[in-house]
Amino acid sequence: MTGTVTCSTYDSLQEFFLEGHFIVGWDCVMTGGDPATKLLLFSLIFGGLELSLFVTSGSVVLPSVLAILLGGVMFGLLPATLVNLALIGVLLLLGGLGLLIAFRSGT
Repeated sequence: MTGTVTCSTYDSLQEFFLEGHFIVGWDCVMTGGDPATKLLLFSLIFGGLELSLFVTSGSVVLPSVLAILLGGVMFGLLPATLVNLALIGVLLLLGGLGLLIAFRSGT
């Protein structure tokens, strides 16, 4: 097989190892595939944005609003798998919880 090998190139892990693509096969198993890797990178960027907003403003209001907005954007863009829906639900719940804490504490 020539070209770039991705997680969707082969159907089973055994085929990765038989064809000599050990590292790609291992990465696919450990990360859950290409969509999981993209979601991980998105969450790292999103976490950095949230942290910078929290540090600069000193309040959880802006990061919470951003979490709710990005949860809505992710709901529209990501395929509707149970894992994605669970992650979006957690994002929306944490955003709502952050707003609740902020307004209950009077900030």
